[in-house]
Amino acid sequence: MAVTRRYFGRAALVFLALSNPSFSEDSDSSYGEAGVLLEYEDRVEKSGHVDLGPLSRGMDTYLEFKEREFQDRGFNYVVEVAPIYQYQLDGDGGAQFNNEINFITQWAVVDGTDPRRGNLLVWYQWANTYWGKTTSEFAGRAGVLSPPNGGDTAPGDARDLTQHFAWEQWFGDDHWRIMVGKLTTRVLFNLNRYTVSDREDFFTPMLVNNPVVSYTARLGLGAFLEYKEDGWYVSGMARDADADPSTRFIDFDSVDSGNWEYLAELGLTPDRFMELGQGNYRLTLSYSDATDNLDSTSSISFSGDQDVDDEWGLFLRYAWADDTFRTFEQRLATGVQWLKPLGFVNDRLGIGTWWGAPVDGALNDEYGVDMFWKVQVSPWLELTPGLQINLNPALKDRNQAIFAGLRLRWVF
Repeated sequence: MAVTRRYFGRAALVFLALSNPSFSEDSDSSYGEAGVLLEYEDRVEKSGHVDLGPLSRGMDTYLEFKEREFQDRGFNYVVEVAPIYQYQLDGDGGAQFNNEINFITQWAVVDGTDPRRGNLLVWYQWANTYWGKTTSEFAGRAGVLSPPNGGDTAPGDARDLTQHFAWEQWFGDDHWRIMVGKLTTRVLFNLNRYTVSDREDFFTPMLVNNPVVSYTARLGLGAFLEYKEDGWYVSGMARDADADPSTRFIDFDSVDSGNWEYLAELGLTPDRFMELGQGNYRLTLSYSDATDNLDSTSSISFSGDQDVDDEWGLFLRYAWADDTFRTFEQRLATGVQWLKPLGFVNDRLGIGTWWGAPVDGALNDEYGVDMFWKVQVSPWLELTPGLQINLNPALKDRNQAIFAGLRLRWVF
């Protein structure tokens, strides 16, 4: 463990591209959950199935105004409203209804025409349980450890916090990038283009997040550095390990505790892999000092996503952690997305499977399947039905738990 600690203590501090298309030459790279800022910037590339009349025309006018008046000045923002409803079909779990509102903004403070010279990125999130149990209570009643969605507000019915508040700077002919501030790894490490967020593609965090590693549950002040060449990059981060993740803005009180968390990542990003198409392959290592409440912990994670021509996307994810405070100590997930179901370019249809080994060795390993169909109703509105089958629930002696879900996503 001492060797691991020394290794991460010397690791470079780092960052992966979060920005809008003008920030990156590789517009097809992953940008994590903050990529919603990128995804809706070029409305010309998005279309929908339904003309909603006055509402569509009003949104078109608003988005054109936003592009003209704000993006030309180096300021861009997105509001994402995404409620989820889920119901257990085969048991007494009942139903659950929650919503997330994300406000994400980037401001090119130094030079509005060239954001790489320095910009501020902020992500603020509100989450509410509108009806039924919280997500964790809903899962517990159904007897499963694997969360059916990522919108948990337990122990209450609402929460809000700043996920990310940091300054980003490019230098060295744009091979180097640094980010300093309050950092969330959900837009920095262990990303995957086909498992982005429970508000965008699959519903369960067993696919779209990393329920094994400690770093996805932490938010603290730190620094991140990345060096990137065509086809590969290396990145690292050092961050306050004692920060209270429920702090609405920034937890300054714990910075002087001397307890730090370290991450390093090696990524391979070939434009074409084995003649299949673009691929991204990321190996992520982490180590965290012990804190007053938690033991020291280390982890290793792999995340791969691969295009197959223009119609299919494959993914594979694995994670293991030692002395983790999370629910699972190992997770393996794989699946596929059909990128043009029935010929509609902006729709997505996906199926993913996972296996999770609980930290509590007395509990059953869980297996599951998650299926979704995202329908692009309009350039700014999506409707997604989903079905989730959890096999061998860890908390109840039964064969499965089945959840049906429906998600709305409005991005403006």
